[in-house]
Amino acid sequence: MTNAETLLRASRSEASAGRLREALDLAILASEAAPDDTGAVGECGALLASLGRFAEARPLLERALAGRPAAPELWNNLGAALRGLGRTPEALNAFVRALTLKPDYREAATNIAASLEAEPLNAMLAARLAAQLEPLAAGQIESAELLFVYGWSLWSAQRTQEAIPHFERAIALDPKFADARHMLAAALIEIGSLDAARSALTEAISLDPDRAQSYRLIASIDAGAIEDKAIARLEELTQAAAPVRRSEAHFALAQALRRRGDLRSSFAHLIAANREQLTQSPYDERPALASFEAIEQTFTAQLLADRALTHPTARPIFIFGMPRSGTTLVEQIVASHPEVYAGGELTLLDDITADEIHVKGALSRAIAERYDEAIAALAPGPERRVTDKLPANFRYAGLIFMMMPRAIMIHVRRDPLDTCLSCFAQTFASSEMGWSCDLATTGHYYRGYARLMEHWRAVLPADAMLEVRYEDLIADFETHARRIIEYCRLDWDERSLTFHQTQRPVRTASATQVRRPLYATSVRASREYGDLLLPLREALGEYNPPD
Repeated sequence: MTNAETLLRASRSEASAGRLREALDLAILASEAAPDDTGAVGECGALLASLGRFAEARPLLERALAGRPAAPELWNNLGAALRGLGRTPEALNAFVRALTLKPDYREAATNIAASLEAEPLNAMLAARLAAQLEPLAAGQIESAELLFVYGWSLWSAQRTQEAIPHFERAIALDPKFADARHMLAAALIEIGSLDAARSALTEAISLDPDRAQSYRLIASIDAGAIEDKAIARLEELTQAAAPVRRSEAHFALAQALRRRGDLRSSFAHLIAANREQLTQSPYDERPALASFEAIEQTFTAQLLADRALTHPTARPIFIFGMPRSGTTLVEQIVASHPEVYAGGELTLLDDITADEIHVKGALSRAIAERYDEAIAALAPGPERRVTDKLPANFRYAGLIFMMMPRAIMIHVRRDPLDTCLSCFAQTFASSEMGWSCDLATTGHYYRGYARLMEHWRAVLPADAMLEVRYEDLIADFETHARRIIEYCRLDWDERSLTFHQTQRPVRTASATQVRRPLYATSVRASREYGDLLLPLREALGEYNPPD
């Protein structure tokens, strides 16, 4: 055995014992003793990636791959380094190469899943990933891991119905695959199969009692399903090493304890959960609030009067407002109409404009054309209208009016305290929702939103958008449902009254709520919290509603 081989064996022994720095020192010595040994070079790269030294790891792993291009472990380690550098699309390509070479490579599969979970991709990128995996998944390879990541890529591409059988097949091949059961449950919740989702989550938790996300998801279906034993386990998980796991455990506990009537303990867990969220993605509110001011300064009454870019499309129905304000309910009412396709929370305007309008007022008919082509591709069936229910599109009301004056805009608003508390109580996938992780920043964000909406009311024609108050909709549902459908220039259809029976995937924090008949328990629910919401009340300022 050569000196390099001896050093490399010692390095691996140190690594298996968790002594990564010592292992790296030995691997470096091995690579110096045998400069042409790609195994030693790759070992150095892998250890550097494990230590978070991604920029140093990448060239070493690429050098090792030049000599060993069929080594799945090297591709997987390169993917880890690229992901650490924030290069998610390239990381996914590397993980897919690893899985292609070794279809039962569980670590590569879980790395793909972690990339999709931690950094939600836009639908177009996810669709490209699905296309990469499709030839493998369509072949004769019986790999639970491959089917799992193919299903997840389809799910990320908003193709929920197509994803479900792949999760089910992965579970059939490996009944102990807890991650596959969890993702199957997430997909089943979207299509309204709540009993089947609960069953899948129960199995996932029995296989992996430490997966806090599964507890949180089952609590979203039925907080009463979290029993004493599970609460005790969740309390332990709040001390876990990973911040994500701690955050999910706190959110699940908050839901379960709220259901049991322990409001103060529930709220304490909400605060802790959001604090953990902020450790993962720190939030600076200054850019967001400044962007509201920039939009207001750019989209003046004069600009809106002089620079109309009249694209003729009448296809889009924009539904926007604060998150948790009732936008999903309104979309479900509209999407229950047979002439409407539910697009869900589309990021198309952000993707197409690349935020230029915030600072430059960059406007182009091409934006409207690209947008219309994109939503037309979403609904190839007989539907002639498509909803875009991204709440944050309230920022674009002026741009939408200028580019597509025939498009429908519906602004949904809800009691400020109820809205802000509901945001604070929810875990959101997007890092752009960092404002919701603190009561004060939530209140400040609401004020910025409310002032921008006041601006739109002042500079847009009175009939440019329909305003829907959530509380009015709940109090007199049919009257306001008819008003919404009429404003959308659609003939009345009774199916809009039975919105909870409409079969379509719903991927929002309200996915479980819109499967139920109308209920009024969320109206003024924040008033129960009393002095716990003082920081929020102060931050809301003039928008703090009286009790």
